[in-house]
Amino acid sequence: MNKNFLTGAAAIGVASVLAAAPAQATDFTFSFVSDMFNTGTVTGVLEGLPDGSSVEPADIVITSAPVTGLSYPFEMSPTSFTYSGDFTVSAGVVTGADFTAGSSVTGDVLFGLNASFGNGFGVVGTFNAASNDNGFAGATYAASTPEPATWALVLLGFGGMGAALRSRRRAATP
Repeated sequence: MNKNFLTGAAAIGVASVLAAAPAQATDFTFSFVSDMFNTGTVTGVLEGLPDGSSVEPADIVITSAPVTGLSYPFEMSPTSFTYSGDFTVSAGVVTGADFTAGSSVTGDVLFGLNASFGNGFGVVGTFNAASNDNGFAGATYAASTPEPATWALVLLGFGGMGAALRSRRRAATP
């Protein structure tokens, strides 16, 4: 009974480690400090950027901004916003940005992280915006950390494999 339990635990552990393996695409947090219009910091998440390519994100979520009249987190999905341009990711690091997203359906909201024009988020045609002219150097990017549940699965997997190895070692010793 004990051996079957440990073998099952090891199998669950291996499956947990494999399930927690990094996905093909990574979410990146970003931030930039606005020095024009509404001053403050704009933060958000670029979801689903694969490594080794230049693509649009799968989704954008603005988590905070000094722009009033919008509720945060503010999602800018490709189904309701028009995406233009891309982000370049190499070796798990955002190395380039030339991207804008906008929609007249959601009140003329525009977002951009752009090497040539600067960074901005706000409502078009008003001074209700946050931006800077510093281009790619004016924004910071970081790969998102795994959720606690992912870490728990990894630890459970290692614990299960360790228990299985320990029981085999005991059985092999006379």
